[in-house]
Amino acid sequence: MPGRSFEPRGCNPSSKTCPNCRPAAFRVAFFLGHFCGTTLPATAEDVLGYCGYAVELREYRLDSSSVRTYLGGVSAWHAELDEVVQSCGLVDSAGERCSVPNPCHAKPVLVLLVVLDKNYKRPSRAKGCWTLVQWVTIRRFGFDLSRRSGRHQLLVFTFCTVGCLRPGGTRYLRVFYRLRRVGAGVAIEFFSPPDLSVPHVVVVRGDGGLAPYVRGRLEKDKNVDARKPRYFYMPEHIPGLDISPVSMPEEYIIREGVPSGGLLFSAPKGATGWYPGPYTGHGRAFVRAYKRAYPDAEDHRCYGGGSARKSLGQWLWTYGWASRMISDVGGWYTPKVAMDLYFTTHRTTILQALQQLGSVNSLVAVSHLR
Repeated sequence: MPGRSFEPRGCNPSSKTCPNCRPAAFRVAFFLGHFCGTTLPATAEDVLGYCGYAVELREYRLDSSSVRTYLGGVSAWHAELDEVVQSCGLVDSAGERCSVPNPCHAKPVLVLLVVLDKNYKRPSRAKGCWTLVQWVTIRRFGFDLSRRSGRHQLLVFTFCTVGCLRPGGTRYLRVFYRLRRVGAGVAIEFFSPPDLSVPHVVVVRGDGGLAPYVRGRLEKDKNVDARKPRYFYMPEHIPGLDISPVSMPEEYIIREGVPSGGLLFSAPKGATGWYPGPYTGHGRAFVRAYKRAYPDAEDHRCYGGGSARKSLGQWLWTYGWASRMISDVGGWYTPKVAMDLYFTTHRTTILQALQQLGSVNSLVAVSHLR
């Protein structure tokens, strides 16, 4: 459908409470009422006027990506209105069914947005990544493990790094498990949800003689959808990072009481409670941990929620792994040839690469692969 690319990620035009569409449409409606004396539904001329105002006259000027996001809300608003009008079966004087034209699909708007992409796109301000030594120091000294929030943030930090996850990719991951008594202790058994399309995390044991490992399935993330989910893997232990990605979530779930079927990374509230909804404080938590581990550092603004994920990619590249393998680990998009549609990096290779991080032998083991 023309203009589909303007809709914000996660946008549902048929939802009256879409969190992306309503604020964006409101901002454009405010402009129309304040400067043009009109309101929504808008015309193509109204949208062109807003684009010029946003990039040239607005107090805090927008770049082309933000303009596209706002127009995505306007496009979804008009699509919803058109759906309502169509459902009413209204006809005009000529007997034709009434419809609401979408101004964001007009050719002049499409042409202008291409021009804005060329001339009003701000340079990327990508966040940096940490060295292995920095990361281990942050893990050891950056989190207050006497508090539930500190243990929660360390778990998120570990998954974002070793699982190479974007902050948005962790928000909807769920866990399904049952507890059973083993002697004087408690053991946890993970299982996949009845609906396999649900983003989830499990600990896999007894897979062809492999050591236990973590497997996660993502369906809500960049370059990912229900038809093309992404799987991530974490080995039982990584000596170079001094972490055990398998035992860490198991101990966290048992100690904190994460409910089976619930979101693994919901923020803890009080002594036993949980905040509703997904966790979104990755960037603040990671930067706070960095400042706690390196109190004299002045470059904390160079890091953010994506720094953990980028760090793993940089380490794998430094240790000689091929770019195609790294893109499979992190879900990065790379231009593909025909063979890439049929072959992917096997989980045993990914687990081996992660397990060797920081070890002397890892440079020798993969020096021939790039």
